[in-house]
Amino acid sequence: MTALLPDRWLNELSRASRDVRLVRGDGAYVWDDEDRQYLDLTSSGGVALLGHNHPRVNEAIAGQLTAFSGVPPGFDYDLREELLEALSFIIPVPLTHVSFTASGSAAVDLAITWVASASDRPRLIAMQRSDHGSGIAGRSLSAGRRLGDVAGRSLEVVRVPFDDLDALSAHLDERVAAVIVEPVQVEAGVRVPAEGYLASVAELCRSAGALLVVDEVRTALRMGPALASAAQGVGPDIVCLGSSLADGMPFGVTAVGPSISRRARVTRHDHEEACPPLVCAAANATIRTALGPTLRTLAALTSERLQLRLRALRLGEIREIRGSGAMVAVETSLNGPALLRRLEERGILALPGGTGSVRILAPLILERREADTIVETLAAIILASRPPRRRTMSTPAADEVEVVLPGTPIRRHAKVAL
Repeated sequence: MTALLPDRWLNELSRASRDVRLVRGDGAYVWDDEDRQYLDLTSSGGVALLGHNHPRVNEAIAGQLTAFSGVPPGFDYDLREELLEALSFIIPVPLTHVSFTASGSAAVDLAITWVASASDRPRLIAMQRSDHGSGIAGRSLSAGRRLGDVAGRSLEVVRVPFDDLDALSAHLDERVAAVIVEPVQVEAGVRVPAEGYLASVAELCRSAGALLVVDEVRTALRMGPALASAAQGVGPDIVCLGSSLADGMPFGVTAVGPSISRRARVTRHDHEEACPPLVCAAANATIRTALGPTLRTLAALTSERLQLRLRALRLGEIREIRGSGAMVAVETSLNGPALLRRLEERGILALPGGTGSVRILAPLILERREADTIVETLAAIILASRPPRRRTMSTPAADEVEVVLPGTPIRRHAKVAL
């Protein structure tokens, strides 16, 4: 049979290529079209929580394929109820209602729609260097641009420095409808705030009568506890979750409390059927697997080992190491893109993190030996980047001479003081 080929090929816009064509993945590894293996520390951009082709996720999707892959709008099925049950282990008690979306970005957009519907206040506060996704609301929040036509209203966006309670307090008044914050600014280079920061933000919001929106799209199930906000005793008004909870399939969740669900003028929305059966199966399997005590214990131990060994390197080229769990940024004096290329040449894929930084977003299944490989490879690259030392002839000090020790090979010398 003769293959049909188009007369032309389309080009894709807005996509950077790293000149590696990947063909398959398994666990923490991927392979290119030349069958070269790479340790994938990108987790597919942070969404492959359990790595590639996890057997429990694959089994759940395959099983659902033999049942049905889609349902008519408005009809229920058992797997959806099972997913709601699984989410109940993650989402904190004050939040009682959820809406499914097709991505974490869409979850943030929906959260802002709920805020605009539940509050008449005209202003939102976001953090500088934040990243709330590629949705319309998320881009405006990250850039500090005004949001137009959100639930029929326009909202002003004010940005304040992350991890700066004084700056937040100075701008948090009766005009602010909500504050949106990430527990850790992962895209900005894994910026971890001071202990108690999130709890203090929650207290300031309560005092000002503003809603607290916590964006856990990148942090859910990655930092030890299920949610970073819950671990700090924070009860947000809205939580946003993303595709990592479905191991990379298009998935998002916006969770709200009863007060917002009563006040908000949102009953049905465009994302109502955004969690089809196949995605539902993947999310259910991912959440239940990630919550398993054995995996969580091993992931915590591996993450701790990774950070301890990185910090123990004590190389002058390493300026700072920031991290939470297996999310780590290594800031160096080297060129960041060049460092990424050197890692890639040695079979490790990482993410850019700034001018001289690389980011590691390892899956929960990362093993101890793989954590050691990361540290040893990075150290080798840094040491190899140093210029070679010039060999110079040295003159012994006046009170020292070189002598041959008796009974030792002629080439072994020692300096002894006279």
